[in-house]
Amino acid sequence: ADSLGKGSRVIVNGRLRQFDWETDQGENRSMLTLEVDDIGPSLRFATAKTQKRQSNGSTGNGAAQDPWNASAKQQGEEPPF
Repeated sequence: ADSLGKGSRVIVNGRLRQFDWETDQGENRSMLTLEVDDIGPSLRFATAKTQKRQSNGSTGNGAAQDPWNASAKQQGEEPPF
């Protein structure tokens, strides 16, 4: 939390994906998305201190404690909005 702040330059590692489609009016559209795996501070103009996260004693991959990793079974059939 101390390494990044509003306006900080970051380095991102992930997959860039392009989606192409045609509208009902026949217009071609495209959209780029970035699926982020890792993010950290850019060291081009700054320095950063790294620190490993402390283990909480579980042997799993952390998915059970990740609120964003809820399965569809847990969420139900309806969208969350």
